[in-house]
Amino acid sequence: MYESHSDLPDIDEATPLWRYMDLPRFVDLLQSRELHLARADKMQDRWEGAYGPTNAAMRPQVYGEHFDAMQEQLPKVAVHARTHIFLNCWYASDCESAAMWSIYDREGRGVAVRTTKQRLLKSLTGSNRVHGATVQYVDYSNHWIPEGNLFNPFLFKRRSFEHEREYRLLTLWSPKAIRVDEHNTVIEAEPDNPPIGLRETIDLTEMVDQIFVSPEASGWFHRVVQQLVKDYGHSWAVQHSDLSSDPIY
Repeated sequence: MYESHSDLPDIDEATPLWRYMDLPRFVDLLQSRELHLARADKMQDRWEGAYGPTNAAMRPQVYGEHFDAMQEQLPKVAVHARTHIFLNCWYASDCESAAMWSIYDREGRGVAVRTTKQRLLKSLTGSNRVHGATVQYVDYSNHWIPEGNLFNPFLFKRRSFEHEREYRLLTLWSPKAIRVDEHNTVIEAEPDNPPIGLRETIDLTEMVDQIFVSPEASGWFHRVVQQLVKDYGHSWAVQHSDLSSDPIY
């Protein structure tokens, strides 16, 4: 379930959030009532969890006499973070994104789910401790990314990705404890073998505000999505993308 985190930058609760997907992923959402969180090292951007040249240059000054020890440990910490942190990404904006449709739409068969930050976080009902945060897009060559929190490097991306306007759900996976002592310290745990992805149970009725189909979607596809929504017991409006409206001269 959602848990606030004082170190993570956030957005206003009323901010609209969009999740773009193809039809199979939309059907999976309806059937499973779960969100998929991908392991960070499996994300498309190879820089997920990276710090960049500014951090590398400033560390001797920041850590001082502890620099050698930190320099040895940081690569290990980065590998651990990339394999134990899981992400679910949304597009934050008052309006649709032509760029997002072009990425996720396939032959006019894309679907977008609209919600708000408040509704999304309230809808989380699973056992994962999920945090929310907005992504900042920076020039790594001159921007210091805060260190000391495993989540920090996953809240920054290169400026080439600014079109994504991401709001992220993040969770840290740990092996389940088998035995703990009287101080609740783990004595024995399951193998440290993180899965490829995690599933977070959600209240779909709480989460979804409206459904949109691709601006390139044909009439039959629109009807298919409407029927799917009805068959799974929901009454959400299914709207053709606003980008499909006719121009006025």
